[in-house]
Amino acid sequence: MTCCGRSRSGADFVGAISTGGVSPAPDVLIRYLAHPPVQIGGPASGRHYAFSGSEPVQAVDARDAAALLRTRYFRAA
Repeated sequence: MTCCGRSRSGADFVGAISTGGVSPAPDVLIRYLAHPPVQIGGPASGRHYAFSGSEPVQAVDARDAAALLRTRYFRAA
């Protein structure tokens, strides 16, 4: 294979960085219906969420929200 004679360096290349085709799920707002503070690990994303009576609404990964909304402690905000 022959070279075109141009010098190539890392600075000459401009391209996109792939994330493997996986885009993160959007966040959705959900409301905690109880009063005592609770910390929950998202079952799908692994993110940690802290809810309390004084901060009942949080942005939650949509994949985690689906599981949390199946309980009686949360509803869509």
